Amino acid sequence: MGTFSDPPPCPEEQLILDFFEAVNDKDSDRLLKMFHPDYESEQPCYPTRNFKGGEQVLRNYEALSKFKSVKYTVHRTAFKQEGPGRVTGFVECSLQDAENKVNVKGVFIYETQDKLLRKGSLYMTPVQSSGHSIAEHFRIVSEKGKW
Repeated sequence: MGTFSDPPPCPEEQLILDFFEAVNDKDSDRLLKMFHPDYESEQPCYPTRNFKGGEQVLRNYEALSKFKSVKYTVHRTAFKQEGPGRVTGFVECSLQDAENKVNVKGVFIYETQDKLLRKGSLYMTPVQSSGHSIAEHFRIVSEKGKW
């Protein structure tokens, strides 16, 4: 009996998989070739961190590459064709560096244009390995009236 396997990735999904692979391989040349010249990055939870252009992408990458064992893992992806040459996608990913006790998870929502990353919205947060359950959290929120 045969086995089921995932279909091969579409070009836009492959772009994202290549992006995370380039970061993990510390390949800045390959990484920068994936970005549209007018790339926009938006961090809705941290609006002062929004930026445009590839220069900041490179600076961010250089800061991450100082962590010797940093590694991105892609957990799940989804894509939607928005028009000719334009795709919107969602990636659930994590960033870990055991040496420096970094463990961050979240989602990256992005748009491609002409097979390049055109826009990205990042929602990443440190993983809380201990603390209140969700029920306890909302009990405290309701008592204090603030998050």
